[in-house]
Amino acid sequence: MVIKKGEFIAIFILFLGIGFIYRDVIFHNQIAFSSHFLATFYSPWTTHTYEGYPNGIPNKPIGGNDNIRMFYPYRTFINESFANRELPLWNPFNFSGSPILANFQSAVFYPLNIIYFFLPQISAWSLLVIIQPLLGTLFMYLYLRLFIFQKSAAFLGALAFGFSGFILVWSQENAVVGQAALWFPLTLYAAEKLITTASRKNFILLVFALAICIFAGFLQVSFYIFLVTFLYGVYRIKAKRHMRKYSLFLFTCAYLVSLLLSAIQIIPSIEAFYESARSSSSIESVLETYLLPLRYYIRVLAPDIFGNPATYNYFGQGFYHESIFYIGIIPLVFAVLAFIKYRTNKIVLFFSWVSLFSILLGVKSPVTDWFYRLPILLVNTFTPSRVFFVASTGLAILSAFGFSYWLEHDTKKSRRILQSTAILLALVLIFIVAFYHLSVVTKNENTWVRSISLIINPHFYLTAENAKTSLRNILLPLSMVLSLIPLTIMRKKQRVAVVIIVFLLGVGQLYFLNKYVVVGKREFLYPDHFIFTDIQTHQNMADRFLSFGLPIVGDVGLEKHVYSPDGIDPVFPKRYGQLVYAAKNNGKYTDTIARIEVSLSEYSDNYGVIKDPRVHTLMSLLGVTRVYNYEKEYENPEVLDSLFPQDTFTPLWKQEGWHAYENTRAYPRAFFADGYIVEKDPQKIIDQIFDQKNDLRKTVILEEEPSDISSTTDGVTEGKATVSLEIYKPLRVDLEVDTDVDRILFLSDTYYPGWKATVDAKPSKIYRADFAFRAIVVPKGKHTVIFSFEPLSFTIGATISGVTILFLTLFVVVNKVKTAIKH
Repeated sequence: MVIKKGEFIAIFILFLGIGFIYRDVIFHNQIAFSSHFLATFYSPWTTHTYEGYPNGIPNKPIGGNDNIRMFYPYRTFINESFANRELPLWNPFNFSGSPILANFQSAVFYPLNIIYFFLPQISAWSLLVIIQPLLGTLFMYLYLRLFIFQKSAAFLGALAFGFSGFILVWSQENAVVGQAALWFPLTLYAAEKLITTASRKNFILLVFALAICIFAGFLQVSFYIFLVTFLYGVYRIKAKRHMRKYSLFLFTCAYLVSLLLSAIQIIPSIEAFYESARSSSSIESVLETYLLPLRYYIRVLAPDIFGNPATYNYFGQGFYHESIFYIGIIPLVFAVLAFIKYRTNKIVLFFSWVSLFSILLGVKSPVTDWFYRLPILLVNTFTPSRVFFVASTGLAILSAFGFSYWLEHDTKKSRRILQSTAILLALVLIFIVAFYHLSVVTKNENTWVRSISLIINPHFYLTAENAKTSLRNILLPLSMVLSLIPLTIMRKKQRVAVVIIVFLLGVGQLYFLNKYVVVGKREFLYPDHFIFTDIQTHQNMADRFLSFGLPIVGDVGLEKHVYSPDGIDPVFPKRYGQLVYAAKNNGKYTDTIARIEVSLSEYSDNYGVIKDPRVHTLMSLLGVTRVYNYEKEYENPEVLDSLFPQDTFTPLWKQEGWHAYENTRAYPRAFFADGYIVEKDPQKIIDQIFDQKNDLRKTVILEEEPSDISSTTDGVTEGKATVSLEIYKPLRVDLEVDTDVDRILFLSDTYYPGWKATVDAKPSKIYRADFAFRAIVVPKGKHTVIFSFEPLSFTIGATISGVTILFLTLFVVVNKVKTAIKH
């Protein structure tokens, strides 16, 4: 496609705007990462005072949680694995071991990640953040140009999508949501091209566009893209009177081939899903937080009417980024025009219905509450408000058609619709904010004020400051929407009006991005800390650590190459999470546990957690040798002695409020047990584990009778039973062992399909032991024991993907050969 002068100018201005917003990243060696937030609020760095910042590090409280706790550590581990010529299949640093490639969000095979091979990790990360709105705009422009002759109209719609609230906010909050979303218009473009011209080139384009959506790493967004694009394809094929059957066949084949191409990611992810807590976790809290009352839809007019977390004044329900679908108030006006005047247009009709249904699916109502509780695969694990992504896309497309209609039919009727819509939206904003102030003044004492407040107020505790925030934050949308009234009157200078309208939209969306954008300094990116130095210096090869008072949460251990029983991951092994949860829940077994996080310590109740003997038992079983504690209330020596009795925890040092202890009762990572118990009932296994009469160092609990053991040592406490850990890597654990009788070898790493064991190169069955870990039978004598991770799910997926790539390659080559022969 040849870029014309007008398109070049638009692209140049867009890059200029992005360059200005990210000027500190481009010119001052800063990073598009919330490192300030990390150093300010995340343990252990939050307790440290940084030179030059006596009042603390300035920060925006956004973009912190997922990127800090999960995505950046993922990327570090994945990049290092590839550098070591290993596949990033297993994370040994968190959850006592957990799959990582099988976690959809690891995005191991996402094509744009090739940037990491050429740039330093944080530079590549920053670049991927910056280009998201630009790529989204480009892809949407390509799609809209298939139908819209006026470039300015296509550009307005493209800008409304690429710089929509959803893309901009998620580009800062999460490494994969925006990356998955930006490919949506390209799938629509490829689908339309294939339906219009059934060529091999268009077939392969659709296959790869769909596959990239999967590899981008966010299942919910990928699901929406697949579903809507498929419905779109069927709808468009139905509208074609010729070659319907062939087009539908080719279109369906493209879908099937894209899934086969993505099998290397899909099949391990399916296995991980069914092994995880998400397959059975409760959806109650999700529905309560992320099904939004209708009053929250006012944010489609003014995204910050309930404040913005970037300015510390957000007072809406749930997280800001989970309920945003703002595309700009100007495009919204033109979307209304398209809906009114272009209803016979097939594209407009389709995306009108798609937008309506996606909006309704996010509204809190008995119908949506019932729908999300249905036992439909994946749907009951989704966050409902993220469906607004589909609405944003649909409205952006409608806005381009509406703008195009105005350019082609600048009549009194079309101007009247635009002006009436603009005035109506302005009045809605003014009424809402005026009522917020009225509610505060009357304190809802008046009956009718109280009745209306229940309908439109974001919270019953609306304050005067909240009302002022709403007033400030509607001024820009108000001025922009009201500017359409004089601009649409400029009949003789329509070209000037077009430029001004597109310019206002661009400025408004860039202002939105500038407010929300996260930029940090490199020195605050997981800086060195004496706790990690202590762990790395004094612990053995695979010993674990734990922190209390200010827990070191998430997958920070993955970033720092230290081993923690805690972690955050959407698909951590369910059995392991159940065991940790039971340790803090009076030993009760349950299917209802946290969906994404495991933490043996807690902020809210560290006194109770530390003193619980079940927690002590699990800490010892997990091989937690180093324990750290930070809490001002613990400065009392008597309190500390009661929480960390010296017969178990030997005090080591104190520094900056942190206390370090050695857990003298910690078990080795691998050891021989003298005997075993067979128990199948989950609750009874947990009871046995936490029964203080049982010595788990001597007796292991299995769920089936081992068939390959010829003798037991029950009751025998003496004899030769040595275990030496020689190699501990993500995909391999090597041990040298020596035993005078057949024994059970226990390894406190998570039991998971795909792990294999050999004794002197001969296969040995792995048993699930102590509810969530691994054990094998070792015959008497000296042996080399090797545990290796070779998941069948990955092998099958890789084979299917490999064969599909070969097929596509032949598909292209054969076509080129035929073309060459003809000529």
